[in-house]
Amino acid sequence: MATDAMRTSVQKNTHNSKNLKTTPKAGLQPKKIMLYLVELEKAMVYLVGLEKFMLYLVGLEKIMLYLVGLKRDPAI
Repeated sequence: MATDAMRTSVQKNTHNSKNLKTTPKAGLQPKKIMLYLVELEKAMVYLVGLEKFMLYLVGLEKIMLYLVGLKRDPAI
């Protein structure tokens, strides 16, 4: 009888340990943190590209203003 009780308790313990391995842990897991960091890096690369494009537009605006200034100059 004692061996049967021990056997069932061992089976329950192994069953519980298997469940503990498959249940998700509370809080952020390292894999999720890495995925968030990768997404953050992608967003930052996008913002850097957007900044470069805006600087390009500012350069075009300066060129256009220079050309408009040349047309308005009465000496030409």
